[in-house]
Amino acid sequence: MNIEPQKLIGFAPDLDPSTPGIFQDCNNVVPTLIGFKGAASPINGGLATLNKPALGSALLLLLDGTARMFAGTQSNLYEDVSGAWVDQSASGGYALGSDSKWRFAAFGNACLAVNGQTVLQSSLSSGFTNVPVSLSGITLTAGGSGYVSPTITISAPNISSGVQATATATVVSGVITAITLTNSGSGYTSAPTITITDSAGTGAAATAQLVSAPIGKIIFVANGQVFVCNCSNPPQVAGGVFWFCSGIYDYTQWDTSNLQTLCAYGPLIDTPGPITAGASIGPNAVIFKENSMYLGTQTGYPVGWDFQAVSKSVGALNHECVVTVANTLYFIGPDDFYAYQGNGLPVPIGQNVRRWFFNTLDINSKGNISSFYDKDQKVIYWGFPSNNSSNGAIDTCICYNWSTGTWGVMDAKMECFVTILNGEITYNSLGVEWNTYNDLPGISYDSSFWNNFRTTPGYFDSTNTLQALAGTSSGATITTNTFGDDMVYSTMQQFRIRFKTQPSSGTAVWQGKTTLGSSDPSTITNVNAGPLVLADSRIDVDQSNRWHNLILTFDGDFEAMEWVPSMVQLGRN
Repeated sequence: MNIEPQKLIGFAPDLDPSTPGIFQDCNNVVPTLIGFKGAASPINGGLATLNKPALGSALLLLLDGTARMFAGTQSNLYEDVSGAWVDQSASGGYALGSDSKWRFAAFGNACLAVNGQTVLQSSLSSGFTNVPVSLSGITLTAGGSGYVSPTITISAPNISSGVQATATATVVSGVITAITLTNSGSGYTSAPTITITDSAGTGAAATAQLVSAPIGKIIFVANGQVFVCNCSNPPQVAGGVFWFCSGIYDYTQWDTSNLQTLCAYGPLIDTPGPITAGASIGPNAVIFKENSMYLGTQTGYPVGWDFQAVSKSVGALNHECVVTVANTLYFIGPDDFYAYQGNGLPVPIGQNVRRWFFNTLDINSKGNISSFYDKDQKVIYWGFPSNNSSNGAIDTCICYNWSTGTWGVMDAKMECFVTILNGEITYNSLGVEWNTYNDLPGISYDSSFWNNFRTTPGYFDSTNTLQALAGTSSGATITTNTFGDDMVYSTMQQFRIRFKTQPSSGTAVWQGKTTLGSSDPSTITNVNAGPLVLADSRIDVDQSNRWHNLILTFDGDFEAMEWVPSMVQLGRN
């Protein structure tokens, strides 16, 4: 039986198991541009353990060329500052539910965050505060008496770069009847005090009101405007179907009374359900519900954003399902994986894995899905809770190389993904990160982990500790496609693998059966085959049956590209 070398196709449990080059099953295997490699093992990220589980994390790249990394818990927002977590929470901290999510966005040099329970948070350099806004009005609570020419003084804004608001009073027969804003100011995170002074008058009092910034679950930036969606406040946008956008190029502008700022809001009511995700694509905005998606274009004053339904059956399971890659959005929909480029309909891409994924996913915990994009390798990681997960925690990760259209799977017991920015470790900081040279992690000297200003995938594990996926691969497994024929018995003599990088060792278990579709363990023969002979990249098998496959296990970093068995026909039956 002459079988040609088979280019590896990767994880494809939904296809015919005899399809050349597919993996019927695999674990800790990631698709590359030329084949498949062992997934990097986790190593300690060098930061202290958080006091509570991470409910979201982000590396935000700013306009000035710097980057800031955050992690949010139920009670705090932390920033990685020189290799240590610094509490950057707003005054008083937070009191979130265990199922809440922190989500982040960068706008210029401002870092923004939402959690669905507190007002939009912002930070320019250090701690977070409620996003600074202007005054919306002043309420006169007492008119007093005897006033002639009162002076209204509004206290300075909380943000030093803000503008102090000003106002004037209207007096009738010594009584103040109204206070009118002449400059609504900016930079206020809490309502200012109003002081009324006059040479003769007494008894007047007033309070200031701030523009209501949003409380929402979803945040993203599109075409110079911040979008907050699925809001509970202000009242006019409360309910899961509303989007609310800031003024143009101003993340602090949330006053919709001036249409020329383009600050606006609107509901998406063509389809049922709340907004689950949002992203930008080019100058446009894309907003998702679980079973629908909308494309928004900025038409300018006076209409502003115009949203039209792209699909009324395809949406995104949650915000983290959506991954932006150049000019394409890749996302997990209600029944498949999809790619969308801002025109036409979303294109399904999960034909190799779709059924497996939705049979494996704990659908009741779909809101916990987390994602990471490895730009260097062009690989998207989606971590998700499987049916074997405890308490809906992420325990499995499916990987997709969008350049080759290939898939892999890896173990991933985590709280959420995080992008780690390399280059913060210096010679002087080595003793802070690791006490001795023997404590240094097992990472090859040429790993991207050591390269300045490169990123490494990471995650928070079940102990709230940051782990970097930068260690040597270990325990990668691949179940090959089946080889054989329904009518012919054959012997698999050897199995050869073409590597770009060989593992340090490898073993194999041969499986044989008489019918391809049999899943009855009593009809499947399992035999330990020979180890991987590195000198020839071969495994000696010498086993006979109608159908054959191998379960391969590799230790050490490797990258495999092709395989081919040596088969001898025995006869028909």
